[in-house]
Amino acid sequence: MKRILYLSGVLILCLLFSSYILSKQTKKQNNLNTRYVNQINGLQKRIDSKEVYLSQKDIKVVRSADTPSPEIQQNIKILKTTFSTLTTFDSYSDYQNNLKKAEKTIKDKKFMNDYFVTPLNQIKATKIKMLTKNVNVTPTDKDGVYLVLVDAIPYYSKSDLYQANKLSLISKVYTVTTVGNKVSHVEVKEIIKTN
Repeated sequence: MKRILYLSGVLILCLLFSSYILSKQTKKQNNLNTRYVNQINGLQKRIDSKEVYLSQKDIKVVRSADTPSPEIQQNIKILKTTFSTLTTFDSYSDYQNNLKKAEKTIKDKKFMNDYFVTPLNQIKATKIKMLTKNVNVTPTDKDGVYLVLVDAIPYYSKSDLYQANKLSLISKVYTVTTVGNKVSHVEVKEIIKTN
C-alpha cells in the first residue's frame, strides 16, 4: 500500500512538473508569436508608408484595364528613362553627364537645383555612386500628371553591390507635370529610407 501511495505521489509530482514545463513552453511560444506579429506589423507599416502617397486627396491613380494612349505611353517611357538616368551613376563625371541629359527633359530649374545640382560637391567629395533598382511611373486622373516612384541604392564600391540586400534603399516619390514630352514641374511627395 505504501508503495502504491509512493508511486502515486511520484506520478502526481511528474504530472505537476510536466504541466509546469508545458505551461512554460506555451508561454515561450506565445511570446515568440507576439514578437513575430509585431515584426509583421512593423513591416506592414513600412509598406503602408510607401503606399500612402496613392491615397492623397488631390491626386487619384488611374486604375484602368485599357491600354494608355500612345502619348501617355511615350511620357511614361521618357519619365522612366529620365529618372533612371538621374539615379544611376558610378562617378562624378558620369553624374554630370546624366544631369545634362536629364535637363533636356526636366525644365523645372528649381527642382533640378534643389535635388540634383546641389549634391554635386558632395558626390565629388564622397565619391558615392548610385544604382537604380526600380522606376515606376503611374498616370493620375489629371492630364499630364504622373506619380513617379524611384528606388535607388547608394554605394561606394562595385563590391558593395554583391550585398545589395544589406544596403539602404532610398525611395523617392515625385508628382510630375508634363507638357508634351517635357517635364514642366516636379514636386517631391515623400522620401523614405529603408534598410
